[in-house]
Amino acid sequence: MHVIELVFSVQDVARTRFSSSPMDHLLLGAVAAGPGHYVGASSTRERWWRGARAHVPRKAAPFIELVNASSVQMPDFFGAGIAGDRRRIGDELDHIAAVCDDRVRSDLAIYDAMPQVPRIVEELRDEGARGLRRVAEAAWALHRACLAPDWRDMERLIQADIQRRARVMAEQGVGVMLDTLHPQLAWGERGVLQYTEPPSYGDGIWSVPLDGRGLELRPSLFLQEGLGFLLQDGRPPALIHPVAVGSHQVPPDPGDGLTALLGPVKARALRAIGAGLGTAELALRLGIKPPAASAHAAALRTAGLVTTTREGRSVRHTLTPLGAGLLDANPQ
Repeated sequence: MHVIELVFSVQDVARTRFSSSPMDHLLLGAVAAGPGHYVGASSTRERWWRGARAHVPRKAAPFIELVNASSVQMPDFFGAGIAGDRRRIGDELDHIAAVCDDRVRSDLAIYDAMPQVPRIVEELRDEGARGLRRVAEAAWALHRACLAPDWRDMERLIQADIQRRARVMAEQGVGVMLDTLHPQLAWGERGVLQYTEPPSYGDGIWSVPLDGRGLELRPSLFLQEGLGFLLQDGRPPALIHPVAVGSHQVPPDPGDGLTALLGPVKARALRAIGAGLGTAELALRLGIKPPAASAHAAALRTAGLVTTTREGRSVRHTLTPLGAGLLDANPQ
């Protein structure tokens, strides 16, 4: 049995905080995860990728290749942390691109034991920080083409999760909140948070004192089974955890007439259809399964707000003049 222990002091408890990171989602979204992969399978990530992969630009290749160079771990420079509870992808990528030559080559040592070192790793070893800037540009291209269109809706789901957990922390304490964060996490009275990994990870206990730095909790829609630990020396400790199922209920925007008329889900569906999304993309945007997305589209069609046409194996929804008029009268 392999156990990771995070040892809290009183200061660490007081400095436990939440944040959201588009870079976390870009990394996990680009991972070709599955059985045996350290990230684990995620149906939410797979649904997103199915809709996004047709839009992946060629320029994104270096980033995707590096993210998938190993099924064991990623280089530490991807975890280069910045402050802020709602991070911006540009700031995160700038921080990564600023990593020095020596740190780039040191972090790439994780690939030394591989029978054949991936080409992108060899290129980065030769180019150092210049090559990492190229990877950061590739990540930006992927974000702009594939993640940015959905990030606003994803951020609302993440913030709903954060608000729920912050409420538990305020009412019942940090320990209760951490103890309910994930089934494999357990909070002990002596201020130790334990994570028990699957047996395939081996035996032993890795104990990490937080040393007054606190712990940053970063919910992820693309993490379903396990947890992600960012525990590099000299950087703020962070824990990436799945968004709870209950947080997928997005609160309506106050003062939104379209939501008052149609309800929150159908209002978001109409806006998504207005953005040109088909049924699969609509399901991803709403955080629901495709049959449920089809049902919402059918309800909007019955109300005379959209029309639907089939193009081969895909379905295309289009706003009617009435639907377009409603969106014009109720801008977000």
